[in-house]
Amino acid sequence: FGKDKNGKVNQLVYYQNVSLHKGEPVSAIIEEIIEKSGIKDALTKYYDLKSNPCDEILFYERCINSLGHKYLGEGENNNAIEVFKLNTKEHPDSWNAFDSLGEAYMKNGDNDLAIENYKKSIELNPENTNGEEKLAELTEK
Repeated sequence: FGKDKNGKVNQLVYYQNVSLHKGEPVSAIIEEIIEKSGIKDALTKYYDLKSNPCDEILFYERCINSLGHKYLGEGENNNAIEVFKLNTKEHPDSWNAFDSLGEAYMKNGDNDLAIENYKKSIELNPENTNGEEKLAELTEK
């Protein structure tokens, strides 16, 4: 179970068996650094790892996105936004990364940035009904 800052359960985390390549997801490394010394140090480490690639570090979009959602679920919107921004920068063709960033901005009350990112998500995937619904909700305000 996932918990918020007060220790209250706020999500159920479900794991299933999946085949992964040998190596450690970069998201696990940056999560540890975020917890120890903050998002700025974590981003520095990410780019350091990215500039010195090795087969033991996996740079999966979905893992970075999941980390962003972990922080969003815990109410740590600023960390979530920075993780999602990293994901959109590293995966500029990912509609899901922009959808997630839009969600984080929306939860943070940054409606203009939420709209911008939902629009980008829909541009990349015109079948993104979640993005369309959220965009409609934001533009009605």
